[in-house]
Amino acid sequence: MDKNRMKKKKVSSGSGFLFDKVVIVGMGFMGGCLGKTLLEKRIARSVAGVGRNAGRLKTALKMGAASEISADIKNARMSDADIVVISVPVKKIPVIFRMIKNKLGKDTIVTDMGSVKGYVIKEIKKDDNKGCFIGSHPMVGSEKSGIAYSHSGLFEKGVCIVTPENKNDLKKTRKVTAMWRAAGMKTVNLSPAAHDAGVSKISHLPHFLAFALVNFAVPAVKDNCDIIGSGFRDATRIASSDEFVWSEIFETNRKRLLKDIDSFAREMRMFRKEIEKGDFEKVEKYIKKAAGIRGKIKE
Repeated sequence: MDKNRMKKKKVSSGSGFLFDKVVIVGMGFMGGCLGKTLLEKRIARSVAGVGRNAGRLKTALKMGAASEISADIKNARMSDADIVVISVPVKKIPVIFRMIKNKLGKDTIVTDMGSVKGYVIKEIKKDDNKGCFIGSHPMVGSEKSGIAYSHSGLFEKGVCIVTPENKNDLKKTRKVTAMWRAAGMKTVNLSPAAHDAGVSKISHLPHFLAFALVNFAVPAVKDNCDIIGSGFRDATRIASSDEFVWSEIFETNRKRLLKDIDSFAREMRMFRKEIEKGDFEKVEKYIKKAAGIRGKIKE
């Protein structure tokens, strides 16, 4: 494949599309899911998949996650894009933005799917002279990775956090929000700081605990693999997540995560103390409280 030119798959013409063209930089699992969703739901007339892995891009084209592809980020055409979605690990998002900023059209909006917003926005601000970046974080995913696992149902009934920074972003925020809602998601607007504080507790800490639990239980897993039930499997499913992606998430949201780890350690010590004292009436109340709260969380 000629890396300097977009390889295209024929797309149907007609009206009814929310966007004429969306560019997705990074055609892994998340990028592939978004591409398939945008095309299958006719949200975008065309989706350009951009990245460095030619094989992965060809797979995206073949499976309907992109209608055109380019393995040359620097020369890929983006000036005619309505939205560019950066779908790469957290620390790479500002790097990609720096590479593409001079290729964007005057009305092109850039968003991302990263799990940390404070770091990303702080770095992008250094280069975003046009104010074209609006952060977003779809709160969905999988422990599996790679374009081959992509599907168009990932975003259905999920929640996407959008992180505009000021009122001047209103028009751009509406376009980003429209894309995620058309994909089937509910959207919530938060500041970057509120986003990072919230996801530290409900996403980053649970991943930390899953990794720690599996490593703690290594002897039991090795010696009693046949007796492992659904409880352990459910609690540790996310421990199969990509180590590179999650190492960067922990690094870029480190202060908040460490604070939550310490708070959780105090919670465990308190719970342990009730068991040690033999006060199982309090233990029952504690478990009942957790069950009540968990029961209110929508599946």
